[in-house]
Amino acid sequence: MKNFFLLFTVISFLFAGCSKKEEKPLVNKNQFVTDTSEVKTTPVSNPNESFSLKYKYEKGKKYHYRISSFSSDIETMKTDSSMTQKFNQSNVYLLDLTPTEIDPEGTMEINVVINSIKIDALIDGQKINYISGTVKDTADRAKYAQYEALTNNPFSLRISKAGEIIEIMRVDKIVNKFLEINVKANSMSQEQKGAVKMNFTDGLIRPLFNQIFRPIPDHNIAKDSAWSITQPQVQAMVFKLDNKNIYKILSLEKLGDDKIAIIDGSLKTSISGDNKAVDRGVTYNFSKPVLTASGKIYFDITKGVIIKSKVSTKTITHFTMEAPSPKGTQKGERWGTTENEYISELL
Repeated sequence: MKNFFLLFTVISFLFAGCSKKEEKPLVNKNQFVTDTSEVKTTPVSNPNESFSLKYKYEKGKKYHYRISSFSSDIETMKTDSSMTQKFNQSNVYLLDLTPTEIDPEGTMEINVVINSIKIDALIDGQKINYISGTVKDTADRAKYAQYEALTNNPFSLRISKAGEIIEIMRVDKIVNKFLEINVKANSMSQEQKGAVKMNFTDGLIRPLFNQIFRPIPDHNIAKDSAWSITQPQVQAMVFKLDNKNIYKILSLEKLGDDKIAIIDGSLKTSISGDNKAVDRGVTYNFSKPVLTASGKIYFDITKGVIIKSKVSTKTITHFTMEAPSPKGTQKGERWGTTENEYISELL
């Protein structure tokens, strides 16, 4: 039944003494403080003028970003008794992007270094705190092996001129470090190691950089212009989800001398599939999941970069189940609510 309970993400991220010299602190915790405020822009003289969105990253220039993600999950299961599980987690990534090649068609190859990661989680009342570079114990390093492997381990991205992540490269170094830290993982088969690599590329790295590189149209646009991007079909429990990201220009404004396009993001979802399933004698009846997403993106059209984005998603799931037993039919019910917020900032 594990496919029925597959969690999914709609759509989407990191910072003088007298007789002896004082040691500098290993971590500047202020660098992990996410700025949740809106960008303070001012009106332009002609808010209806047309413009184009183009990425204009400069070759050899280093761009500093902080990408934060905040997640919460509440699951309640009711059978003879009720049980509720709660999960909250915040991840902050501090990273550098340096374009190394830009071809005549505008495709960029970008070197990426994730410098620092901070994780705070609360799982059913148990606190978990992690800051990269501060963990020395071998067992703890293995516990956080995926983050230890990502930190200060360069990899590369290929980004199209339209903002599509074409390829994530040099991830083998990250996988090798993960296996080195987590000794137990060395017994994995090649297929399992391939799944680990896929988890790094599509489960960790791609959602991060989807917050920095958004798809953009290749023609002039203006206030109220809209475009959409169809996502690959997603299997969620017994349903198939067809998602479409919709973008709309809310306004054209200024930040200093730069012009800023403020973009609204939303989600349109079509759900199909039979809501009933039977597995090992248990009958499941699924309600269609409810998915919502909203966001605001600040695109600096003068410099050709996204300077900030804030995106929120929410997923609500529900199902009932019945199973025969010597005491008669046993019934159960489960509710789940998952919320995510992603904030990216050009520092």
